[in-house]
Amino acid sequence: MSLKGVGEAPNYHVSLTLHSFLAFLAVLARWAERYCPIVGIEGDDGLVLDISGAVHIFGGEDAVLDDFGGRLARGGLRARFAMADTRGGAFALARYGERDKIAPPGKTLEALAG
Repeated sequence: MSLKGVGEAPNYHVSLTLHSFLAFLAVLARWAERYCPIVGIEGDDGLVLDISGAVHIFGGEDAVLDDFGGRLARGGLRARFAMADTRGGAFALARYGERDKIAPPGKTLEALAG
């Protein structure tokens, strides 16, 4: 799963330096370990999670996206989510694909095409 744009705050203005935003991302990455044990910071504005073998705990991929997105929204944050069978596929979908997209295994290119 790839997460993009967690710093978008629609209801209030947040002025963070890059250093403080990266510190915020580190805290958010630690919190995201509730979904899986492997979470990393992607670039300077995203997270990447290896959820393989963990989604069944939450009721499936859609349930993970709903739960994660809902929790962020309640905190005033917006994000773009994507799941694919490769890290690069999830990255591309999160940044350039439809919002909150899950690509079936082997169908990442089709998901990117719309």
